[in-house]
Amino acid sequence: MNENLGERIRKERINMRYSQSEIAKALNVTSSAISAYELSERTPSVDTLTRLARIFNTSIDYLVNGEKYMPTHISLEGLQPYDVVAIRTLVISLRGRGKSYRQKV
Repeated sequence: MNENLGERIRKERINMRYSQSEIAKALNVTSSAISAYELSERTPSVDTLTRLARIFNTSIDYLVNGEKYMPTHISLEGLQPYDVVAIRTLVISLRGRGKSYRQKV
């Protein structure tokens, strides 16, 4: 099924377990505006799309075009220092594996 912008907004809102009124409050719009976005009766502004993408931890490109977003930056906030070291070590290891894999192909 090819989803449109409104359907993706609705899907992401439901996946994140937000109500329309919670999203409306976060965006400082009415619940009826969120409903109109989801029903494709209105198109959100670029500013609203940017804020929706942040709330849903995705990209505007995904919301508009359906292109999945792979974040390049992940917050390590709230992790213990030893967890941060473990994650950095894993990333370095994966980068090395990627280079050797590309050389073999």
